[in-house]
Amino acid sequence: MSFGSRVLAGLWDLPDAKTRDIIEHHDIRLSMSDGVELATDRYYPQGGGNLPVILIRSPYGRGDQFRDLALILSERGFQVLLQSCRGTGGSGGSLRVSFQEEQDGADTIHWLSSQSWYCGRLALLGTSYLGNAAWAAVHAAGPQIAAMVLHATLSDASAETYAFEGFTLEGCLAWTLELTRPESADTVRLLPRGWLPEKQDPPPNFPALNLLPLRNVDQSAVGHHVCWWQDWVNHAEPGDPFWAPLNYPQAPQRFRRQR
Repeated sequence: MSFGSRVLAGLWDLPDAKTRDIIEHHDIRLSMSDGVELATDRYYPQGGGNLPVILIRSPYGRGDQFRDLALILSERGFQVLLQSCRGTGGSGGSLRVSFQEEQDGADTIHWLSSQSWYCGRLALLGTSYLGNAAWAAVHAAGPQIAAMVLHATLSDASAETYAFEGFTLEGCLAWTLELTRPESADTVRLLPRGWLPEKQDPPPNFPALNLLPLRNVDQSAVGHHVCWWQDWVNHAEPGDPFWAPLNYPQAPQRFRRQR
């Protein structure tokens, strides 16, 4: 147990921990079907190797905030797999935003199903991009997933980039800065910002928000063009087939049907 996990457990009014004796295995290298290895941590209670598994896939690393969450869950009777999406947090490959999550999620679940400590009960958990990655995994491997806990996310990733038929400039830029220059963005703090009572924050002060054309905003803000930003601004037309692989309209129904 860490100080952070104790504080969060109290704020969330969670049941008492069943154990404080948690085993941690860090930087397990999971090989995907194309050979890229993704860095993964496993948390589980001592002697609890066959408990249900919660899978969390994140592009924001596997640092303190995620370790606190993994400890909270494993202290209460779960195993937790915490995985860095490709191209982030020590995982191999390059991040191509959202496009790799379906296959990587399926490969991760396939690996999990072959482990002797897996009991066949799997849940997904995530906020924002983590939730998008979870929907992608449901689309690929829905029948194996027993539960999901998702927050502030959509099963259609394009609806976050082009909400209400317009480009979500502020959100897209803040997220891009968080991935490329986290020291300057100060935007994503998933545990305190996503899962605690909301407070009204002032809008971020990004000078690049006032620039045109949009395809050069990433270069101004980051210092170079960012591949996913260029994808976003170059596929702005409604119905552009570019976005089709990121829309999982059947995932919610597939999950509900198996319940």
